[in-house]
Amino acid sequence: MAKWFKNRFGVSLNPDTQIIPSNGSKEAIFHFPLVFINTDIPDKKKVIFGTPGYPVYERGTLYAGGVPVPVKLKGR
Repeated sequence: MAKWFKNRFGVSLNPDTQIIPSNGSKEAIFHFPLVFINTDIPDKKKVIFGTPGYPVYERGTLYAGGVPVPVKLKGR
């Protein structure tokens, strides 16, 4: 992946610290709150996401001990 990004976009990535393999985008989205939420600091527990959307945003947030904050998306 790192080599592909370098060849395609000219971007250097460290495969040990900047690339996360996953079985798909939903799996990666589910696990992101585990990285960003700090359950020891109340202000760092919120995850804001658009709704309607994938249920995985809310489920991943709850799994990580966070507080889901859905924001209703406006239609045209």
